[in-house]
Amino acid sequence: MVIENLPQKAFTQIVIKNIKENRQANLEDIAQAFQIETVPTVMQKLEIDNFNLLVYPQEEGRREVFIIKIKEKDLLDPLKLWEAKIVQEGLYISNNKISTLASFFRNFNFKEENFNIRFLTISKEDSGLCYGLFEDYIILSSSFESIEKAVKELNLSVYSKLRGKIGQLFIIGFEGSIITPQLEDFFKKYKPGGVLLLSKNIESKQQLKSLIEELQKISLKETGLPLFIAVDQEGEPITRIGFLEEKTSQSEINDTDTAYQIGLKRAEELRDLGVNINLAPLLDHMKVEDFYYNRSFQKTPSLSGELAKSLVLGQKQGGVLTTIKHFPGYVNVSFNPEVKLATILTPEISQFKKTMEAEPELVMVSNAIYTDIDPSLPLTFSEDGILYLKDNLGSKPLVVSDDLAQNSLLEKFPLIDILTKPIEAGVDILIFSGWRAPVDAALDKCLEAVKDKAISEAKIDAAVSRIIKLKQTIQ
Repeated sequence: MVIENLPQKAFTQIVIKNIKENRQANLEDIAQAFQIETVPTVMQKLEIDNFNLLVYPQEEGRREVFIIKIKEKDLLDPLKLWEAKIVQEGLYISNNKISTLASFFRNFNFKEENFNIRFLTISKEDSGLCYGLFEDYIILSSSFESIEKAVKELNLSVYSKLRGKIGQLFIIGFEGSIITPQLEDFFKKYKPGGVLLLSKNIESKQQLKSLIEELQKISLKETGLPLFIAVDQEGEPITRIGFLEEKTSQSEINDTDTAYQIGLKRAEELRDLGVNINLAPLLDHMKVEDFYYNRSFQKTPSLSGELAKSLVLGQKQGGVLTTIKHFPGYVNVSFNPEVKLATILTPEISQFKKTMEAEPELVMVSNAIYTDIDPSLPLTFSEDGILYLKDNLGSKPLVVSDDLAQNSLLEKFPLIDILTKPIEAGVDILIFSGWRAPVDAALDKCLEAVKDKAISEAKIDAAVSRIIKLKQTIQ
């Protein structure tokens, strides 16, 4: 096979034809024609008709790259046996034994791509035998440089594409109040859909505006989509942005006109900073002894619903998205439900139904177990729980989890369940503050779960579609 005048350090696809049978050659044809020794236990796990052959000219000479679709994923053991055979017997190409500089395969990991390469060095001129398993593909090459370029330049990273989709499902917490190189690298790698602003991220008005602007620039460059910038600005005692003027507590709101004006003022102040989601109002109908009582309206369900409806309408007018919470309510819970998992009966929800007349864009679900809905799982994890929400509030608002990095969950469930069960149940957006478990570990776990088919990619696609549709309304 003679190929001349190919562009340097660029890939050219080669198609070889089986003239005798008048068809494109498969891997077995190529191996036979070029006297390449194959390993039956490896070949039987590959789709021999589903591959690309690329040529990559580099300074040291022309290199070949095979990108082959995997039919059966349990390739690790056959590949280990193949490596052992080469180490023991030597490497043969065209029936000639090739001397190698190394007597064993080594390992290299592209951390940014979550891609591992195994390679055997043949010569100092970057000639070697390299391969890597890449989701549903194996990539084989005759040099380290060419396989590296195949990963980086041809954008074959199924992981990166999956990571981008998974990232859109997350509103994450992060450390610090400025963009550091480490934070920028994190956003470029994981491409989260939104951020949760906490006190540790907020110093002053100008600092916060600059931080949000820089985060949005990174997101738009990397994903083409704006970030959800979310904050708990309920009014006292929960006002994450302390320097804003509007801090009226929910319990002090007594009429709908006041509620509307508070919502409007609050939204205008938030929007001026670049915040586009307020995780408020809180609609749990609680008793005095309940843990979150001092954050609630402290009114009848009927009046609370009317006040919340007006507050939401004000926030809409001010240009900020609303997340009502925590459906169906942390009720009869005297302890902190973030520390200990609450198990209760389903409470009054008429106030949520009334608030839905204002069409809030999102609804946050609680992490409690409601024994009359699902006695074994927190509502966030339960298909029956999310169905109960949609039966009562409709399917239009996006469903958002309460923070999943809570001890109440982390002490009862493995991290993989905390991340996969909400998605499978029908939750659209996962909030993960990173307070008690690292955000990158959570995102990596989620990626692994998709690769292992523990999460339906169709569920992710459906959620991402709803998220993008809502993001397109952000101005």
